[in-house]
Amino acid sequence: MVQEQDLIPFHAARLPAGHYLVFAPHADDETIGLGGTLVLAARKGISATVVVLTDGAQGGEVQKRREEAGAACKVLGVRNLYFWDFPDRHLHCHPDAVGKIAGMISSIAPGTVFFPSPLEFHPDHRATARFVWQALQKVRYPGQVWHYEISRQAEANRLIDISSVSENKLQALRCYQGQLQQNNYEASVLGLNALRTYTLPSTVTYAEAFYQYENLFREGGCADLSALMLRLLLPYFDTMDQALSGQPAGHGRRKRSLRTWFGRAVQKILRQK
Repeated sequence: MVQEQDLIPFHAARLPAGHYLVFAPHADDETIGLGGTLVLAARKGISATVVVLTDGAQGGEVQKRREEAGAACKVLGVRNLYFWDFPDRHLHCHPDAVGKIAGMISSIAPGTVFFPSPLEFHPDHRATARFVWQALQKVRYPGQVWHYEISRQAEANRLIDISSVSENKLQALRCYQGQLQQNNYEASVLGLNALRTYTLPSTVTYAEAFYQYENLFREGGCADLSALMLRLLLPYFDTMDQALSGQPAGHGRRKRSLRTWFGRAVQKILRQK
């Protein structure tokens, strides 16, 4: 039987190694996903670079979004901010982004690379994950690799306690007035961060969730992103598998069919064609 502690941490993690290189699909994703972690890092002297991949044109005026991102990153303690202006909602049509990402990773040589969870809702978020993953493989990146969550609870094995800097994160988020007029991001973001404290001590009021990938290039490591995501999700089937293990053959075939269907669904999401 898979227990809760096998699926989610019960203790807050330490900050990963710097320098941080954060790939954000849109301006504001860096704040939503890991704004608190960036503030904590800055306070410890860890520098960070944020790369915004799309122009965000379908979510507001491009120049205004740039200005808002600059103001937010200043609050977060991020000094290096780049805009690549790939077309909003069409990032998946530009695989040439992989080369740019690989070049940035090689030139900066960060201690940790951050990118969105591969199973995010927005297509640009998923495309960012796929392209960053391909770039990491291309340069055989030796540092730490963490994904972060933006719009949903993603698979996580690291929780960072941001209780002491939640107000700083909120201040940075409020720099995005154009986005806040479109949705109640304050409530949803802080709600997600509050929910992430479910398995942490009661003294923790807000946390950000990440998944740290390991053994990417060692023997036995999983380099295929679709297969790795499926591997992370299959433990949730543990109870079902045990319940069906003693059933007639027809039920066993149903079990295998469900697992196969689930695997194909994950692969379809990640292919993003």
